[in-house]
Amino acid sequence: MAYTFSIKPIASPSNFGGLAVDGNRVSMTGVIGSGIQTVDATASPVASPMSMSGTTVYTLNVPTNAASIIVHCAAGASAGIRVSESPTLTSVNLLTYTVISNSDGPCQYDVSRQSKIYFQVDSGTPVLAFHFVIV
Repeated sequence: MAYTFSIKPIASPSNFGGLAVDGNRVSMTGVIGSGIQTVDATASPVASPMSMSGTTVYTLNVPTNAASIIVHCAAGASAGIRVSESPTLTSVNLLTYTVISNSDGPCQYDVSRQSKIYFQVDSGTPVLAFHFVIV
Protein backbone atom coordinates (compact mmCIF):
# COMPACT_ATOMS: atom_id res chain seq x y z
CA MET A 1 0.00 0.00 0.00
CA ALA A 2 1.36 3.41 -0.94
CA TYR A 3 2.01 5.94 1.77
CA THR A 4 -0.10 9.10 1.53
CA PHE A 5 1.27 12.28 3.03
CA SER A 6 -0.60 14.24 5.68
CA ILE A 7 -2.58 17.19 4.27
CA LYS A 8 -2.48 20.70 5.71
CA PRO A 9 -5.62 22.05 7.38
CA ILE A 10 -7.70 24.38 5.21
CA ALA A 11 -6.97 28.00 6.02
CA SER A 12 -9.53 30.75 5.64
CA PRO A 13 -10.23 31.41 2.80
CA SER A 14 -7.56 28.99 1.48
CA ASN A 15 -3.84 28.26 1.77
CA PHE A 16 -3.16 30.60 -1.14
CA GLY A 17 -5.93 33.16 -0.69
CA GLY A 18 -3.46 36.04 -0.46
CA LEU A 19 -1.48 35.57 -3.67
CA ALA A 20 0.75 38.47 -4.60
CA VAL A 21 -0.21 40.34 -7.77
CA ASP A 22 2.01 41.49 -10.61
CA GLY A 23 2.06 44.95 -12.26
CA ASN A 24 -1.15 44.12 -14.15
CA ARG A 25 -2.92 43.14 -10.89
CA VAL A 26 -2.97 39.49 -11.98
CA SER A 27 -2.34 36.92 -9.24
CA MET A 28 1.09 35.33 -9.53
CA THR A 29 0.75 31.56 -9.49
CA GLY A 30 3.04 28.65 -10.27
CA VAL A 31 6.59 28.56 -9.00
CA ILE A 32 6.82 32.28 -8.27
CA GLY A 33 6.96 32.96 -4.55
CA SER A 34 6.58 36.13 -2.56
CA GLY A 35 9.50 35.35 -0.28
CA ILE A 36 11.44 32.73 1.63
CA GLN A 37 11.31 31.39 5.17
CA THR A 38 14.23 29.59 6.82
CA VAL A 39 12.35 28.15 9.82
CA ASP A 40 9.56 25.61 9.97
CA ALA A 41 6.04 26.18 11.33
CA THR A 42 6.28 25.05 14.96
CA ALA A 43 6.13 26.73 18.37
CA SER A 44 9.89 26.08 18.71
CA PRO A 45 11.00 26.61 15.11
CA VAL A 46 13.66 24.44 13.50
CA ALA A 47 16.06 26.81 11.77
CA SER A 48 18.30 26.37 8.76
CA PRO A 49 21.04 25.17 8.69
CA MET A 50 20.24 22.07 10.73
CA SER A 51 22.98 19.69 11.95
CA MET A 52 22.03 16.02 11.68
CA SER A 53 23.43 12.83 13.19
CA GLY A 54 22.62 9.19 13.93
CA THR A 55 19.38 7.50 12.92
CA THR A 56 17.03 10.24 14.15
CA VAL A 57 14.17 11.17 11.82
CA TYR A 58 14.00 14.98 11.63
CA THR A 59 10.59 16.53 10.90
CA LEU A 60 9.89 19.94 9.38
CA ASN A 61 6.36 21.29 9.67
CA VAL A 62 5.48 23.04 6.42
CA PRO A 63 4.08 26.60 6.76
CA THR A 64 0.52 26.87 5.43
CA ASN A 65 1.55 29.42 2.80
CA ALA A 66 4.60 27.48 1.52
CA ALA A 67 4.54 26.32 -2.10
CA SER A 68 7.85 24.44 -2.04
CA ILE A 69 10.98 23.73 -0.06
CA ILE A 70 14.51 23.95 -1.40
CA VAL A 71 16.99 21.73 0.44
CA HIS A 72 20.74 21.30 0.16
CA CYS A 73 23.21 19.04 1.92
CA ALA A 74 25.66 21.69 3.12
CA ALA A 75 28.44 19.36 4.22
CA GLY A 76 31.23 17.32 2.64
CA ALA A 77 30.54 15.34 -0.52
CA SER A 78 30.62 12.10 1.49
CA ALA A 79 27.51 13.10 3.46
CA GLY A 80 23.98 12.22 2.33
CA ILE A 81 20.45 13.01 3.53
CA ARG A 82 17.27 11.00 3.00
CA VAL A 83 14.19 13.09 2.14
CA SER A 84 10.65 11.71 2.29
CA GLU A 85 6.95 12.41 2.77
CA SER A 86 6.87 9.33 5.02
CA PRO A 87 8.24 9.22 8.59
CA THR A 88 9.59 5.68 7.96
CA LEU A 89 12.72 6.37 5.92
CA THR A 90 13.96 2.79 5.69
CA SER A 91 16.09 1.17 2.99
CA VAL A 92 13.38 -1.48 2.65
CA ASN A 93 11.10 1.12 1.01
CA LEU A 94 13.50 2.52 -1.57
CA LEU A 95 10.76 4.36 -3.44
CA THR A 96 9.66 6.37 -0.40
CA TYR A 97 12.75 8.55 -0.12
CA THR A 98 15.37 10.39 -2.12
CA VAL A 99 19.03 10.73 -1.10
CA ILE A 100 20.63 14.13 -1.63
CA SER A 101 24.31 14.93 -1.21
CA ASN A 102 26.54 17.99 -1.49
CA SER A 103 27.44 17.12 -5.08
CA ASP A 104 23.73 17.16 -6.09
CA GLY A 105 23.26 20.87 -5.46
CA PRO A 106 19.92 22.22 -4.21
CA CYS A 107 16.77 20.10 -4.68
CA GLN A 108 13.26 21.58 -4.79
CA TYR A 109 10.16 19.73 -3.56
CA ASP A 110 6.57 20.93 -3.95
CA VAL A 111 4.84 20.96 -0.55
CA SER A 112 1.77 23.17 -1.03
CA ARG A 113 -0.61 20.44 0.23
CA GLN A 114 1.78 18.66 2.60
CA SER A 115 1.95 19.35 6.32
CA LYS A 116 5.30 17.65 7.08
CA ILE A 117 8.52 16.59 5.35
CA TYR A 118 11.00 14.15 6.89
CA PHE A 119 14.81 13.91 6.80
CA GLN A 120 17.34 11.35 8.03
CA VAL A 121 21.10 10.86 7.73
CA ASP A 122 22.01 8.48 4.91
CA SER A 123 25.78 8.79 5.28
CA GLY A 124 28.35 10.94 7.06
CA THR A 125 27.39 13.85 9.32
CA PRO A 126 25.48 16.23 7.04
CA VAL A 127 24.16 19.71 7.66
CA LEU A 128 20.77 20.41 6.06
CA ALA A 129 20.28 23.88 4.61
CA PHE A 130 16.68 24.63 3.62
CA HIS A 131 14.22 27.38 2.86
CA PHE A 132 10.50 27.38 2.12
CA VAL A 133 9.23 29.34 -0.89
CA ILE A 134 6.33 31.39 0.46
CA VAL A 135 3.44 32.71 -1.64
